[in-house]
Amino acid sequence: ADIGDGRILNVSDGGAFVAQPEPHAHLPNRLRLRFALAEAERPIDLTAKVVRVAALSPHGLGVGLQFQDLEEVAAEQIHRYVLGRLLAE
Repeated sequence: ADIGDGRILNVSDGGAFVAQPEPHAHLPNRLRLRFALAEAERPIDLTAKVVRVAALSPHGLGVGLQFQDLEEVAAEQIHRYVLGRLLAE
């Protein structure tokens, strides 16, 4: 199911929290995600399990996702990004 474009608000080694501007009557249990962490990076394609859904103000949904069956290259790319953000703080 295509639920359209969202914006990643938070990412970790194990998952992400995504703002979805349009509310959906029914979200599937699993989603396919495609995103790039930096402009120079290759996009990451992965499957994620929906673990949380919350209303966002003034509208839209916040969707908590847990990454599933992450390929090693994608896991490394995400880990480097998260570590880089932590070290920059």
